[in-house]
Amino acid sequence: MTTSLRKESRFHRTPARRWLLAVSWMIVVLVAAGTWTLLLQTRNAPARQTPPPNFQLVTEVDLSSGSHNGETLLSFTLDEPSVVGIYFAIEQIDTRSLDLRLVGADGQSAVLLHAEDYRTDRHGGGLWEQRLLAGTYQLLLSAAQSPGRLAVYHSMTVQPEPVQ
Repeated sequence: MTTSLRKESRFHRTPARRWLLAVSWMIVVLVAAGTWTLLLQTRNAPARQTPPPNFQLVTEVDLSSGSHNGETLLSFTLDEPSVVGIYFAIEQIDTRSLDLRLVGADGQSAVLLHAEDYRTDRHGGGLWEQRLLAGTYQLLLSAAQSPGRLAVYHSMTVQPEPVQ
């Protein structure tokens, strides 16, 4: 019996066993560090995206309330050429289709966002800015029913014609 105990204790002291134990501890430490990093990033993530300065909230749309087909979110008239900014924030959606466009009285339109099979896990969005001529404009939303929310903000700055 004494011989078998010596063999077992020798096995525990082999270089291969020590190497395996060291590698196991390294893996445990790396997994713990990765988990800790992910927890800190999640905790420090902003609650929601914030619009640029001087942008005012126009509307918030609950996309789970139903589908939207050319729904007017914003309508405005410019008496003179102006720089118009539209910022949109999207939270946790999963939709078959989403279309956000600005349409002028002359029928011309600018697509701010067009997506099919669009999904955001947390927060998405974008900023659109352009100099527009005087006229009447509408911001239209077409979207399939989806979980999540869409918030729209706008900013207008009068920009006179350059002197020639």
